[in-house]
Amino acid sequence: MHDSHIKGSPKDMLISKTEVMKLLHIKSRDTLYRYERDRGFPLPVKTHPTLYVRKHVIEWIEKQSFTAT
Repeated sequence: MHDSHIKGSPKDMLISKTEVMKLLHIKSRDTLYRYERDRGFPLPVKTHPTLYVRKHVIEWIEKQSFTAT
């Protein structure tokens, strides 16, 4: 597997918007933006390319009772 979209140490690993969408089981960027705006989803830490802190995403998913893979 090519991990060019993953950067950083395991504790604060950054993941791409595409990977976030896979974890959330969504296909629409608009849904992701609504989660950020309306449901307290963690904002990206970098915007070009868009990267999120994996730990924050997983913690949010667990609080929402989604199943992360």
